[in-house]
Amino acid sequence: MLIILTFCALCVNSQTKETADKLYAFLAEDSVSIYANALGQKVITSLKNTSQDFYLVSLKRKRLERFYVVINNVSDSVTMYYYGWVNRSVVGIAFNSAIIEVFPRPSFGSTPLQLTISKGTIVATVLDFKKNGWIKCFFFVNNDLFEGWIPKKYQCFNLFTMCCGD
Repeated sequence: MLIILTFCALCVNSQTKETADKLYAFLAEDSVSIYANALGQKVITSLKNTSQDFYLVSLKRKRLERFYVVINNVSDSVTMYYYGWVNRSVVGIAFNSAIIEVFPRPSFGSTPLQLTISKGTIVATVLDFKKNGWIKCFFFVNNDLFEGWIPKKYQCFNLFTMCCGD
């Protein structure tokens, strides 16, 4: 009995650690090209981002102006995965709170700027990311440009709901 409980505890801990390191975003453009590599122009495929599609983007690596991603069309009845490089400018996040903190560095030790936003109305363009869950992005609030690091607790990767139901 003790062995089974220990095994179950290890499974839960490994699942928690595994999901804690995953970074998600969405496709923020109507049409997205997926490239074979970070530097080249060879397009593997193009995706049309329609109101019937929801593409979940898993951020894996970055190089220059592109991210290596795994894209899952979660709205399809048959799960489709797309692997490759996309331009940074097509990857976005939303915010799951009306009050967010924007940090100058990916650290809670840095002093954040606290912003009040209209929840569900802002799409931020992803510029960079860290494996510990921080995403650097830029976005506009009342025509003012903001750029900084957003901790995972404020991130929303659902383009359709913008996490307004949470």
